[in-house]
Amino acid sequence: MNMNTVIFCAGHYGIQLLNMIHKGLFSPEIQVNKDDIFFCDNNPEVIAKSYIAGCKVLSPDKIEELGKDTRIIISSPQNADFVMEQLHKIGVKHPVYYTPEYVYKFLWNTANMPPFVKMDIDKPRIKKLQIPIIELCNLNCRGCNLIYNLNSEKRMSVDEFIKTMKSLRKLFSGIKKLTLLGGEPFIHPDLKNLVLEARHYFSDSDLEIRTNGTQIFKLKDELLSAILETYTEIAISLYPPLIDKKPEIELFLRERNVRYRFLGPFLEFNKIFNPKGDYDGEEIHRGCELCTNLMQDELSCGLGHGIETLEEYYGVSLCKDEYKKLNRFNIHTTDLDGWEINRRLALPTRLCDFCAYQKKNDADNMFLWSCGTPKLEDWII
Repeated sequence: MNMNTVIFCAGHYGIQLLNMIHKGLFSPEIQVNKDDIFFCDNNPEVIAKSYIAGCKVLSPDKIEELGKDTRIIISSPQNADFVMEQLHKIGVKHPVYYTPEYVYKFLWNTANMPPFVKMDIDKPRIKKLQIPIIELCNLNCRGCNLIYNLNSEKRMSVDEFIKTMKSLRKLFSGIKKLTLLGGEPFIHPDLKNLVLEARHYFSDSDLEIRTNGTQIFKLKDELLSAILETYTEIAISLYPPLIDKKPEIELFLRERNVRYRFLGPFLEFNKIFNPKGDYDGEEIHRGCELCTNLMQDELSCGLGHGIETLEEYYGVSLCKDEYKKLNRFNIHTTDLDGWEINRRLALPTRLCDFCAYQKKNDADNMFLWSCGTPKLEDWII
């Protein structure tokens, strides 16, 4: 019996995926007859067309009528999280696969980057996860928002990283955007292996290394090969010392076919903590990018960990412990599932009243970028 294939999302990505299937680009993984391929979409106008590119269009509630020999392939990287949650809510039992962005660049392989990543729709994805893999940095920017300019040399070992990946897999089916940062990640001696492990455990991720760019010209061929093999993007934060070198960096990476993007330029830094705690936390939260950080095995926004670092280093008390501990979840010991962790991480807490990170329009909160000996007032309003 032939297996029905439902391509969920009938837009540009769906049509492109259908054409790739028809051309046999995924054989032997996907071999189907034309009559066994269906589209599924949430757009009433699309559903009303009945057929697109010769394939019948279904609404999500009709998928179950195809029978048990059915697989669902989510074609759109942008809409994957919404679709997965939708399929979870309606109780779909068919196997569900996700088509990563690299497939549409014809860059999949049989190792760690398959064309179709099987997803567990009983678990959510994390939208954006940042993992500091090393605290050491060579720039020592004043007011570093991760507070990694206090001369700590802590770094995550490969074994610790693998343990982290395994625990995350138990809670989440994937990570939409996975960023490895520091400190300066290119100082990490085992970065190549960390990149390979990240791709191995999360084939669905848009994988990124965030760097200050100072080590770009020192990258070894084996690390560059791993970056290419895993379709990893290098995100360069442009601080004043690197602005003039931007054309050289672009040329270097372009000649090696490495994906890259520039952030900034960052000519000013802003303080991140208001010890009075008198901001409107709801307003602060509405402007928040809701990035999730993994620090000391805990998923959180990261501010509580930052406050603790400053308190320990400078021997001061800045905030009540009960506030610093809000919405922090140990990935190895939590009793919560991924859905509940995501829900709680998206909520404002009392700690938001102390967060000055979103106050970039306040002149008193900004200062010109510079390197130097860190002082407590670099972070405190």
